[in-house]
This record gives sequence, C-alpha cells and structure tokens, in this order.
Amino acid sequence: DIVSSLEDNNCKFHRIKQDECKYDLTEEPEDIASLCYESGFKVLRESLDTTEEGDEIKYPQNNRVNVVFDRRDFSKQDGDDIIFFDPPSDCNKIPSDPTPEIFFDLSRRCLIPRKGYGANVLTKKVKVYKHRDGIPASVWQLRDESINARSVAQGQILTFSFHVLSSDEIKCYLLWQGQCHRFYPQDIINVLPEIFVKSYENEQFAASD
Repeated sequence: DIVSSLEDNNCKFHRIKQDECKYDLTEEPEDIASLCYESGFKVLRESLDTTEEGDEIKYPQNNRVNVVFDRRDFSKQDGDDIIFFDPPSDCNKIPSDPTPEIFFDLSRRCLIPRKGYGANVLTKKVKVYKHRDGIPASVWQLRDESINARSVAQGQILTFSFHVLSSDEIKCYLLWQGQCHRFYPQDIINVLPEIFVKSYENEQFAASD
C-alpha cells in the first residue's frame, strides 16, 4: 500500500482521485495534466513551503516531486489514485549546481519507498525469496523492496523522469524494466506503442494531435 508506506516514512503527500480533479477547479482545463496540477500539486506545495508570508514561493526549486498514477485496481468507479509526494529525506533534495548524474542517482535510490525505508540496512538479514503459491520469487521480492529506477516489476511500472535545470532546459527520460531512454516527443509514436497493449484506443491516441 503506497499511502501507508509514505506515512511510515514521514513523507508528506496528497492523494486525489482522477475523477475528483474537476471539482476543485474554477476554470475548465485543457487536459488531465492541468486537472491534476490544480487539484494535487498545489496542495502538496503549500504543505511543504517554508517561505515567509509575502515572499515568492520557491518550492519545488532544488527539490524532487514524485507523482504516482496507481492503476492497479481496474474496478474503481471514481478513477485511478493520483498521489503527489515528497520523497524520503535522503533523496528529496537537488543541489543548486547539480551534475547530470545526480538526477539518475536519486531515481536509482528511490521512487516509491517501502515501509522501513530509513532503517539501517546493515542490521538486516539478507532475505531469500522463493517461488510459492504460484507467485514468482521476483514478485515477492518486489513487494518487500522500495521501487526505484532499476525495478523491473515485470514491465508494470513506467516512469517519466523530468530533469529541470531551468524553465528553458528540461529533459525527459523514460525508465522501464531497469532501462533508461531519453524521451523525445516523437517517441510517443515510435516507442510507447511498443510498450503498451496494441488496441484501437492506443493506436488512435498515437495518431492523434
């Protein structure tokens, strides 16, 4: 459970339902990204901001912000859970003059923390996972470990990592099955169809404007 893991690690978060976004808006947005931003990120930013009253809000400058679209429960009638959260304290800050490698290192350290993420790993015994109850050992291991850029998860986790150095210098990387790919606009057509199920709806999306 993502929420209980965030609570266990004292990570501030804000959870919304995809279909609830529209109720928090005063103007009609152009797309779901605008909906989510208005309904989710602003709430998280206000809870984390430490600037004095009247000063310009600086968050998320020099900070990581993680957003999870939890699509595991297809039976939900009110849409997917969308969770905005501040990562654990050992991987939520970005230096003022970062090297390119720092962004990759932080993603390899943690995307979604497990319960007890901050515990001293040196005091823990190495756990051996075995195939049982018809479930592969790798799945049992994934349930116990934090999710990071190296997590394979049988291809069920797709991450877009935005490296923002300034308003006019933004790079996007696609993380999938432990691999990393620089993501360009044309990859919506050239790459994503190779990852998702081939269906009429997905083909229409790739061909749309």
